[in-house]
Amino acid sequence: MERPETGKTEIYPHLLEKNLSKKRVKINIKVFAERRFTTTEAVNILDRVKKFKSEIIVLHLGICDCAARILDLKQREKVARMPKPVRWIITKFLSTFRRQILLIFGSRVWVKKAEFEQNILRIINELKRESFILINIAPTDKKTSTHSPGLKRNIEEYNKIIQKIALERSVKLIQMENLIDSEKHMLDGIHLNKIGHEILAKELAKLIS
Repeated sequence: MERPETGKTEIYPHLLEKNLSKKRVKINIKVFAERRFTTTEAVNILDRVKKFKSEIIVLHLGICDCAARILDLKQREKVARMPKPVRWIITKFLSTFRRQILLIFGSRVWVKKAEFEQNILRIINELKRESFILINIAPTDKKTSTHSPGLKRNIEEYNKIIQKIALERSVKLIQMENLIDSEKHMLDGIHLNKIGHEILAKELAKLIS
């Protein structure tokens, strides 16, 4: 979740705990997300999550599912198994000509929309908590949209799925596009910066307290 420029004490779960403690609200936060975490991986660890008897579940997933990729997961695994010098050349080429490749061949995603919707519904159905909060995908900035053609469209389409589920299941929803400025509150067009984490922590604190 955090990036090198954003330490563990500056990401929103820690800030949320800090904000609520000031209001004398006792809370113990457990973060299950890991790097490159998709809704499919979240489904795969549901048994672990169930063991943590939480009253509130905050589901903040989607960017890894919908990010505009040059390689799908199987292709990525093939490259990862190649000798290091070959892998470095391929990675360097794909990184250098990312925009051009995406414009010519189109983008891939790691989790398609139908599976994404099924995954979120399964998480909600299996965890069965009275209090569920969905956080949709933060909008990307202009630089990242230009570098990754298709990403902006993907975020909007996947957010429509999240909004649809929130309405149908009467689940609380934090819409990031109404909360943050993608040009001011994003670290790299994908991850929140310190101020972005602070804003999200305050919004969550309002809903929880």
